[in-house]
Amino acid sequence: MNLTTIFHAEAARDDAHQEFSERIFMLLKQQKRSKSWLAEQIGISKQALNYLLNRSAKPKFLNEIATALEVNPEWLKTGKGTFINLTNGNPYIRKIPLLPMETIGQNDNTQLIEPITADQSYPSSCFAVKLENTSMEPTFNQGSILIFDPGKNPRSGDFIIFSVEMTKQVFFRQYFCDGDDTHLKAADVMYKNFKNEKIVVHGVLIESRNKFK
Repeated sequence: MNLTTIFHAEAARDDAHQEFSERIFMLLKQQKRSKSWLAEQIGISKQALNYLLNRSAKPKFLNEIATALEVNPEWLKTGKGTFINLTNGNPYIRKIPLLPMETIGQNDNTQLIEPITADQSYPSSCFAVKLENTSMEPTFNQGSILIFDPGKNPRSGDFIIFSVEMTKQVFFRQYFCDGDDTHLKAADVMYKNFKNEKIVVHGVLIESRNKFK
């Protein structure tokens, strides 16, 4: 391959990436969304998103971005194929509620923050919360979006959202079980752990979208 061929190949890749970025900016403008919102939806920092849009050699987080912006991934990548607007209904994407953690288990969705998009394979009963503390850092940063399946039975090592029967307070911890002993551990030593506490499990973590500092 001569230098001219290499130059044209690189130029074509640059043009394709520019068009990919332009489609994302167009969708954000149409939906009145910000880059900060998109970064949070796909679990990266705004700085990482800026790099992805302006400098990355090839589209990354394609499926995640397409899910957040509610479009066909192939169209987003190439500009070809069917543009599918999920606001008109798309069988491949599921909307799940994003709820304040303190309302979990109260059967009260009046405080719904905003639905978020998730994989269509997730059960319809799934829900998400935004972690508002540093109890599970560094694995889960404050501001991370956590998606739970209320139909799963927790196994030792799983991360769960639960409420304490006595106080009804809701927590997110890692669950460990050793015979009849149960432990619910925070990653940050400044936060409370629970041992053999009577709890109600509201869901097992199936996806996290970390907010990077």
